[in-house]
Amino acid sequence: MSKIILLASLLVSLAASAEPHKSGGSHKQGFSTLMGSVDHRHYFHLVAANGEVILQSEAYSDEEGAKKGIEAARTAACGAGTFKISQSIDHHVYFVLKAENHEVVGVSQMYKSKQAAEKGIESVKTNACENKEKK
Repeated sequence: MSKIILLASLLVSLAASAEPHKSGGSHKQGFSTLMGSVDHRHYFHLVAANGEVILQSEAYSDEEGAKKGIEAARTAACGAGTFKISQSIDHHVYFVLKAENHEVVGVSQMYKSKQAAEKGIESVKTNACENKEKK
């Protein structure tokens, strides 16, 4: 199994257990930082207008690291990074966002088709570039 698939699976499961940090628990459009309820590490999510989490981060040791990750994701999504679409072992499609230095800065949710993942990429570009961080 490739490292990227393992990373994507791990990020999806860990970030899914995360609780919104300094918020009421609702998914608001834009970036938000979260603290994992299981591992007490910090993550960020990018949420679309429909409330869906469209990008999630790796684990950071503190909230400041997650905020720096948000800026890296914003920079990557708004032009300096690349999106790579891949397929999981159970045939779902997902994408990763890589920064200019080729580091993964975010992983998408799982999609049923490549076309849906492509729409997700467009949503990340729109939401990352138009919305400011929400705490």
